[in-house]
Amino acid sequence: MSGPGTAPLLELQDLTRHYRLPRQSLWQPAPLVKALDGVSLQLQAGRNLGIVGESGSGKSTLARLVMALEAPTSGRVLMDGTDLQSLSVAALRRARAGFQMVFQDPYGSLDPRRTVERIVAEPLEALVDRCTRAEQRERAAEALEAVGLRSNDLAKYPHEFSGGQRQRIAIARALITRPRLIVADEPVSALDVSVQAQVLNLMLDLQDRHGVSYLFISHDLAVVGLVCDEVAVMQHGRVVEQGDPQQLFRQAEHPYTQALLAAIPGQRATVQNRPTIAHSLP
Repeated sequence: MSGPGTAPLLELQDLTRHYRLPRQSLWQPAPLVKALDGVSLQLQAGRNLGIVGESGSGKSTLARLVMALEAPTSGRVLMDGTDLQSLSVAALRRARAGFQMVFQDPYGSLDPRRTVERIVAEPLEALVDRCTRAEQRERAAEALEAVGLRSNDLAKYPHEFSGGQRQRIAIARALITRPRLIVADEPVSALDVSVQAQVLNLMLDLQDRHGVSYLFISHDLAVVGLVCDEVAVMQHGRVVEQGDPQQLFRQAEHPYTQALLAAIPGQRATVQNRPTIAHSLP
């Protein structure tokens, strides 16, 4: 946890991202889409921030900007007080070791032609200088064991694993550089409900052991309520409501948040009376 006067681990300052669409007519300007429109958020070290909203609300655009995969139209993304867009290419490459991403699809995010060892060690090859092949293999084995898999799985290929195991491999890949922040973009939405619980359990266990923070992006309010210390609700590229998930989901003030809760049968009761996830590997 950050002390008084310490910069947040992640800070978004009045972040906007606009896209120009193709012209519909020679006599009309190209339409402008405001995917993000003035988003300001903070995440302190050791805590988890959830981002919820419908498809098209700007969640995934926000993730790409936090990961510096795209530049904002205006505003700043600060990591430990440093503006990512102010960094040189080499400095940004070094900084990327401190923030990694877990994608939604455990089937599409792993290269089927590569072994698990190559997949998990890839961030070391790309981001960490002077890391020998032997060191890469050792750290890949450690990362696999951290997510409940075995070191002898290194020689296998993604098709030899279930969906839940593949997502564990993706989490191991994100952990291998020992980041302080993991951006998890819908990390369990493609999994069966029982497997979702295992992966969420794993993420919380890893947080306890390694101190990683999560920016957790999801459309599932119950999942966010289980994992996050704070939640921000997004609509049309803006944060319309923000706060503690238990308080916010119990007494939502914004009509959009109320509509999200009302649209999912049993969701309000599920969030208010959420079960406790044990912090141990399933």
